[in-house]
Amino acid sequence: MTSEPHAVVKSLVDAGAINCLKPLLRSPVPALVEDSIWSFGNIAGDCDAYRDLTLDARILQELLRIM
Repeated sequence: MTSEPHAVVKSLVDAGAINCLKPLLRSPVPALVEDSIWSFGNIAGDCDAYRDLTLDARILQELLRIM
């Protein structure tokens, strides 16, 4: 059974994925940081509302720190 991509992202956001993933951006494990960055890209790219949620969570500042 496949789900519509937006429905998958919505279920993750509704479950609190943004707050759960944010600390992983400071992980000493590079693979966790990379996967978290990909996850935030997928969340923010899904729709304007989720983009705004990631901005409100200050994810952009974390990404700039990493770069």
